[in-house]
Amino acid sequence: SRPTDKNGLLSDGLLLLQHWQALASIMADFDVIVMQEIPGNEKLREERIMVFLTMLTKGTAEGRTWSYVYSIPSAKAGGNKECHVAFVRSPLTIEKVYTWQTAGTAPSILLDYAPLQILVSDPKRPGFKLCLTSVHLPPAKPPERARQRDTQLNAVLKNYWDHVRAEWNLARTSKGAKDAKKTDQVVHIIAGDFNVFPGIVDADAEGTEIERFHLTKHDFVATIPETAATSSGGKSYDNLLVDTTTYKKYMPHGAVMRLVKQQNSAASKAGLSDHNPVTLTLEFFEEVR
Repeated sequence: SRPTDKNGLLSDGLLLLQHWQALASIMADFDVIVMQEIPGNEKLREERIMVFLTMLTKGTAEGRTWSYVYSIPSAKAGGNKECHVAFVRSPLTIEKVYTWQTAGTAPSILLDYAPLQILVSDPKRPGFKLCLTSVHLPPAKPPERARQRDTQLNAVLKNYWDHVRAEWNLARTSKGAKDAKKTDQVVHIIAGDFNVFPGIVDADAEGTEIERFHLTKHDFVATIPETAATSSGGKSYDNLLVDTTTYKKYMPHGAVMRLVKQQNSAASKAGLSDHNPVTLTLEFFEEVR
């Protein structure tokens, strides 16, 4: 059925709500959901979370429940504070939560929209853990913000492994899947709106290609290709980075979920979001002997 007002006209607000419910029903099939740019104001944050949680629950299989956590609200000085929210479906459980506010030392880099980090475990797979980091980097314009974006993303990637070892005693498993079998199998994912393709390659004065953010050096792989548009402006801004060991071991498959009703502020077009959701599937397959 299509919602209409007293004059028989379609109500934009109700139609938008209907689209949100449809999207939530699809999202309910996933195990973990992260969202960025949730209002930092406590009242608004709880209202938004509860509305989405209600929609999510409607589409969730019987016997499954959702838990959620959010980050400490933050923003560039003078801006509206925002937070990240993570929803996790049972039987998965959230073991640890952390808001990453600065990266590196001497000097440390302040992260505008402080990433939310969660450590998730699965009782059906003892020893398997998921370390998920939700990020939102500064915008691509003006140039000053683009420079801050690059500085902050470089700091996150450069300091990631030292950071998770210091906070949660998680080791870097960069030697391949065989080494990873000796300890807990930890999947590392950095997901969200990077406002740039995180695997972007630049050319120096001599024409030599260099990764701007040194993904390979820092043991991460982008699962959404640079050619895939994720925003209403046709940019490849959203991604899910996985550590190299995970990339070899679990055949991660990244995808872009196209929204039927996408927001486009420049065209005054209301919608669910001006970014399409990006998704990641990990496959537990039988290994060769």
